[in-house]
Formats: sequence, C-alpha cells, structure tokens
Amino acid sequence: MRNGIAAGAAHRPAKVVPKAEKKYQQGLALMQQGRWDEAARAFEAAIERSPKDALFWLNLAQARRKLGRSETAIEAARRAVALDPDSVLARRMLGQCLNETGLHAEAAVALDARVGSDEERAAALTERGLAMQRAGRFRESIEPLLTAARLAPTSVKIHIALSDGFKGLDMPEAAWECQRTAVALDSDNPYLLCSLIHLGLSACKWEGLSETSHRLAALCAEGREPAPVPFMHLSVPGASPQDHLRTARAHCARSTAHVQPLSPVTPAQRRAGRIRIGYFSNDFHSHATAYLLARVLERHDRGTFEVFAYSYGADDGSPMRKRLEAAVEHFVDVQRESARTTAERIRADGIDLLVDLKGYTLNARTEVLEHHARDFLVDRVVLDQQHPHSGGHPARGRHGSAVRAQ
Repeated sequence: MRNGIAAGAAHRPAKVVPKAEKKYQQGLALMQQGRWDEAARAFEAAIERSPKDALFWLNLAQARRKLGRSETAIEAARRAVALDPDSVLARRMLGQCLNETGLHAEAAVALDARVGSDEERAAALTERGLAMQRAGRFRESIEPLLTAARLAPTSVKIHIALSDGFKGLDMPEAAWECQRTAVALDSDNPYLLCSLIHLGLSACKWEGLSETSHRLAALCAEGREPAPVPFMHLSVPGASPQDHLRTARAHCARSTAHVQPLSPVTPAQRRAGRIRIGYFSNDFHSHATAYLLARVLERHDRGTFEVFAYSYGADDGSPMRKRLEAAVEHFVDVQRESARTTAERIRADGIDLLVDLKGYTLNARTEVLEHHARDFLVDRVVLDQQHPHSGGHPARGRHGSAVRAQ
C-alpha cells in the first residue's frame, strides 16, 4: 500500500475545511519523506478540524502502522471504515493492520468488500483469503480467492495464494497447478520457480524438473529478485551450500528491509543475575519442533539460566503445549502483537540471548529478530541434526551463527 492515500480512496465531507486540508497536505508531504511521526501529528491536527473526513483517518492509520503503533492504527482504520463502509481501501487498511497484529479472523471479516472496481474487489478478496489462511482456515480461503481470480485472472499474487490454500489442504497436485499458472505469468521469477519445484516434488511431478532447476540456478546466480524461500530452496536438486547462503541473505534483506532496529544494549544496561534466554517460535504446541525442544527446556540449569518462551502460534490445548508452558519460567503469548511491540517486550525482559526456532519456515516472524540485530550473535538454532546452516544475516552470518541444539 502506498505511503500517501489519494483523495478518491475514501468518502470526504461535502464542505472541505481549509485549515484541515492544509494539515492533511502537510501530512502527505511528510509521509513521502518517511517522517511518519510528524505525519501522524499533522493528520491528527487535520482530524481535530474535520473529524468526519474518512480520508484523514485512513492516512492516520497508515502513519501509525508505519510507526508500529498497532492498536491506535487499528482504531484509526476502524473510524475510516465506519465513515465510509464502501471504501475498499479503508477495508484493506483495516485488514492489514489487523493481520499485522495477529488478528487474522477479524481481518478476514473486515476484508469482505462487495463494492468497488473489479481490481479493487480482487485485491480485497485476495487479502481476505490470505487472512483466512493465516487463521488456519484454508478451506474457507479458496472461495474468495477463486472469485478474485475470476475478477483478475492475470494476477500472479492470486494464483500464489490459491496454491498456498491447496497446499494447506494437503492437495499437492492442485497447489502445483496453481503455481504453474503463476510461473506462466512470470517465468523469470526465482521465488515462483523454486516454489514450483518444491510443490512438484511433493506431487511427484518429475517432468521438466532438471530444466527448471537449471533455470532457477541461473537466475539466482544473476541475483534476480525475488529470491526463493530458503527452506524450499533446500529441496532443489543440485543447489549448492553457496546457493543456499546467497538465497538466505537475499531473503533476509528483503523481508527485513523496512525494519528499524532498536538501539543496541550496552554492557552497563545488562541486568545482574542469571543469564536470560528467550526462545521464539510459532510451534509451541503439538509440532515436531516442540517434541525436539521440550527436554532441552526442561534440562536448563535454573541456577545459571532464566528461561523465557515467546509464542506467536495457536494454543492447541495439547499435552505438549502444557508441558512446554511448565518447562519455562516465563511463557509469553505474543501472537496478537506487532513485530515492534514484541521486540520491545523482549528488550524490556532483559533477554541476553534470543533463540529463533523458526528460521525461514512457514509463519516465521523474521522482522522481530531484525529489531534486535545489534544485540544478538545467534540468529538461528537449527534442530535438524544433519543440516545446520546460517540464517544469512550480514552482521551475524559471518560469525558462524548456526548453533546445533544437542
């Protein structure tokens, strides 16, 4: 979504208030310069003078979102939707704010756009489908995505989302067919080619595998973007360790480019007492990672270490979930927090060593780790006994950041 939101995107009062308009235009100029805090204040001043202008609330939501102020961004976006329920862009903004806070089910409701141009409706329906997928509702995600595909059949994003939906339903052939359509629309895209190979292996689609793999290798060597997802790239036949590292670095740079790291912690700021370790994951439930990790958590020397677990995944109520909660001194549910809020919480907890248990797998929140880029030397812990690897962060990967969990 663009920085400044155009005047036609939301309902405006019949009578424009000149002083409010002046503040609004100042806010737009500040947004274009990336001066989000000043822009937010300008939009707030505009709203004081004209509180029923949906466009002002919409731009305020965007500024607050960029500042990581999730709750107040949602509040502003809700006001924009209340003032102009038919604005597709206002609904998309609200959906985006809710998604970024982990409120995926609410985002799916907000994104139910029934008016607007075909392009606008297709975009909102796509984001609705993606919100449903993030909420684990893969079957429900298919209908809005198919409707979006009928409205915008050449949209690569829609075919990727459909592929992800069918993959979530354990329908590898359907997922592969959707991905093949996406590749046909954008044949020089390394991300799509890698995904096609990965899905083809799952669906036992061997035809053209060698040629596609060679094509992917050539594009990656040229530095083409977007880079493949590193986890999927591991399954590509013939890919070398150097290829994997290059992919990891490119993916890390792309997924964290918007993050402004927190200021570094100085030795004087470190709390006295035990070393504080934080484990960060989406998989603190009945999941392979949890089964590998549980005994590690239970066997920490509590005289030396104080153990935190930060969970941004669902509570499945399983015995494993209860075991993990009991295995640490502090179990913190952060699934509804923005990346920056979670990063600030981890900072406030005085964590000395933060352990990311997701790497670049499904639902990873790499941006939370990037907020702490100046604090921690370890950026990935790899539980796979055969394939320890670097997460590719330029500041940490060169220090040998992969750590094997024993």
